[in-house]
Formats: sequence, structure tokens, C-alpha cells
Amino acid sequence: MEDLIVGACLTSRQAYQIVKDAKHKFTPLCEKVYQQIDLIYSRDQNLESCPKELVMTMLERGAQNPKTAKLYMDVATRAYGLDVSVANVVSLLKEDLTHRLAMELVGASQKRDVKQVSKLLAELEKLGKTTEADTLIDISQASSITDLVERRLSLSNLIKIAPLPLTDWLGGGCMGGHHIIGFARPEAGKSAFGITTAAGFIKQKLPGIYLMNEDRRDDIELRLMSCLTEIPSTELRRPENIERASEILERVDYRNRVLFADCNPGTITDIERMLDKHQPKWLVTDQLRNLDPGKSESNTNRLDTVARTLRDLLKKYNVLGVSLTQAGDSASNKKVLEMSDIDSSKTGIPAACDVLVGIGVDEELYLQNTRILSVCKNKMPEGKGHGHFPVSFHGNISKFKAM
Repeated sequence: MEDLIVGACLTSRQAYQIVKDAKHKFTPLCEKVYQQIDLIYSRDQNLESCPKELVMTMLERGAQNPKTAKLYMDVATRAYGLDVSVANVVSLLKEDLTHRLAMELVGASQKRDVKQVSKLLAELEKLGKTTEADTLIDISQASSITDLVERRLSLSNLIKIAPLPLTDWLGGGCMGGHHIIGFARPEAGKSAFGITTAAGFIKQKLPGIYLMNEDRRDDIELRLMSCLTEIPSTELRRPENIERASEILERVDYRNRVLFADCNPGTITDIERMLDKHQPKWLVTDQLRNLDPGKSESNTNRLDTVARTLRDLLKKYNVLGVSLTQAGDSASNKKVLEMSDIDSSKTGIPAACDVLVGIGVDEELYLQNTRILSVCKNKMPEGKGHGHFPVSFHGNISKFKAM
């Protein structure tokens, strides 16, 4: 439990504050790590988590000798490595704090210590309000028009969505918390759409997660590298191409901009843990239909549940999501797709997104390496509404481009 509490404090100021209020007693090694956490949060009120490198440096410098430093750093390393559910740890801490305050209140009452009783009642009331605030709907004061326009309509706050024609159609892009769903028939370019958008995010220097539960991780990563470098994967084995690709990937800081989550098949709980731990700016989910909703349902209800709960998480963590799902038989050999072409969940999936994009192709377009992107739903305020447009499809580098 000690490592979990330290891990929660390292990744969440809220957890740290609860531990501080509770006056939690740590073991000596954990206490030393907590002291550095306390110092970091006290010095910078804007920090919501403790940077690992900073923590390790402070522990190393604050120790009497290298051996002691290693003991402290091992505690921090272990805590950082845990898959901590901050919400559950905070809940346990609040329960412990409530119990302790209640026991102290009983003792103060028996001693007729009015001053201490009042103090403890105030602390319990404050804790109750904090717990209440964690579970109720977030209510805030209305915005000024200046703040709202700057926050919501300023182009500088928008994330561009590759390929470029899609960004233009959406009025400049989307924001954290928005959910884009792409759908297509098998072999029409569904994964390539996810890879194209991920490459676009990486080029904007935005860190994110690519979640896959269908294709092999190495296959997807090789395709993403090809998309970023525009070198077909079959040609990447050449020494001169490896050197050129390495330069391009280093220029976009590739290794620090994307994490790969290889799920089998993955659950919404798994996704929340990843979002909470890594705090990404974007998440590509390939695919929705394979995620396990945690209960036995029909395929339609399962897709509805997964899409809806995933959208809730994207809003909660302010992450831009791009999710992929199948189109039904009605989309076969069809250029312009419609909302009704989604497989199984024709209402639930469209309701769980802000932008819905169908990828259409017939035999003629297939031979021309062309696809039609149909924007079936568009809630972007500066966007062009519903409509469709052609894009070129480069299957050998998994990339959609403007015509």
C-alpha cells in the first residue's frame, strides 16, 4: 500500500494533498521520497504531477551517500512503475482519514474538549465537501465572451487533423475532448486513416498513444514510420533509407511523441489507466469493435457502450480521440458513405462522436488509388457541415493526401 500511495502522490497533486491532510505516516524510505514530493509541489503550485527526472535528481543529491541514494531512488522507480488508479487510492485515503478524524472526534467529545470538537467537525465537513466535489457534475461560472472565443474559436488552440483537406473541412481542426470516428469496409484504408492522423499529431509535436487490438504492433509501427518518412516499408531495409528515415524520425522527435498499447483486446478500464498515467494529447483506437465493455451484450449494445464510455474518458482527460470501426455490407463498392453504413451500431456510434468520417471506395477509385472521405457528422463550429471530398491513397506508405 505504501508504494501505491507514493505512486499516487507522484502522479497526482490531488492524492498528495489528501496524504498531506491525513498526516499519513510513511516508512522511513517512503518518507524521504514523500518529503521531496512535498518540496516539489510546494515550490510550483501549477504542477499536477512530479517530473520523474526532477524527483530522481533531488533524491540523489539529498542522500548522504550513493548507497542510500539508490535505496531512495529504488522506491521512486518502483512507485513510478506501478499502474496506479489514482481515483481508487484517493478514495482509500479519504476513507482512512475520515475514520481517523471520527475516532479523534469521539475522544475529544468524551473529554468535553469543545475547541477540538469544533476543529474536527470542520475538517470532516471539508473532507465531505471534497468527496462530494469529486463525484458530482462539474459546475462552473459562465464564461466571458472574450475568454470563450479565445478558448474555443482561436485557430491556435486547434489540433490539425491529417489529411489536410479534412482539417480544412473541419474549420481548422479539433480540440482535446473531441472524438473522431472513422469507418470503412475491410481493406478500404481504415488503419491507414488512423496512421495518417497519428503521423499528423506527431508532426505537430503532440505526445499520444496508438492503441491496437487487431494488427501486430510491429506491423502498425512500421506503417507509421513509412507514413512519417514517406518511404515504403519494403524499402526501409536499405542502409541509405534507414539513415534518411532516422533523420526524419529524429526531427519530429518520434520516440518521445508516441506510445504503443498492444491490447488483447483491451477494456475501457485499461484505457483510463493509460490516460491517467501518461496524460497524452491524442489517442488512436484501432479498433472500437474489439474492445471488451466488461459485460456480455449484443454486438450493437457492446459497440454503443464502448463508444459512449470512451468519449466520456476523452472529455474527462481532455484528449483528442480518433477511433476506427467497421462499415457494414451496405458500404461495399460504394463511394460516398452515410451514417447508416456503419456496421451494427448505426445510432450509438454516431451519437458518441463529434466528427464521423466514412472512407468510401469502388472498383474504379481503387484502381486510381483514390478514396472519398464522407463527413457524415460535423459538430465543429467553423466546419463546413456534412459533405464529401476525394483524397489520394498511398497504400505502400499508409497515407492519405490531398489530391
